[in-house]
Amino acid sequence: MKELNYQQYLNRAEVYCAKSEHCPAELDNKLREWGCIDNNWRNDIIDNLIDNGFINEQRYCRAFVHDKFLYQSWGKVKIRTHLRQKRIDSRLIEEALLSIDEQQYDSLLEQLIKNKLADTRDIGEKEKASIFRFCLQRGFEYSKIAKLIGSCDIPTEE
Repeated sequence: MKELNYQQYLNRAEVYCAKSEHCPAELDNKLREWGCIDNNWRNDIIDNLIDNGFINEQRYCRAFVHDKFLYQSWGKVKIRTHLRQKRIDSRLIEEALLSIDEQQYDSLLEQLIKNKLADTRDIGEKEKASIFRFCLQRGFEYSKIAKLIGSCDIPTEE
């Protein structure tokens, strides 16, 4: 692959960021993939894109929360973890998580549990534990899962 100059990396990055929301950490990784090894260039390109509105962490964070909750049924714990891995400021993460409607959130968790229960014939402690683990892996809070599983009218094995 031919080595690019600063302006070519900048142009590529602008096109990349214009297509969808990205955070600085994602762009830094992408620039490395493209062969941009100069730290100063990468930092300058990222700063330039932030200054020109191509990258906005708050906007990215809100879009990430919205998409992961709505389309992938992730809970707040998993969303928070993934955003922290992308080095997003925790204040922005918590602000974006507040945009999730609590009623919708509880409803989604309840629906996930009901769907899992529908797939199970005999529901005993082993099956409850399996459903619990599934919900934890989806990123829902322990206390919310326990409350919903405890309130379900589940006929247990004798």
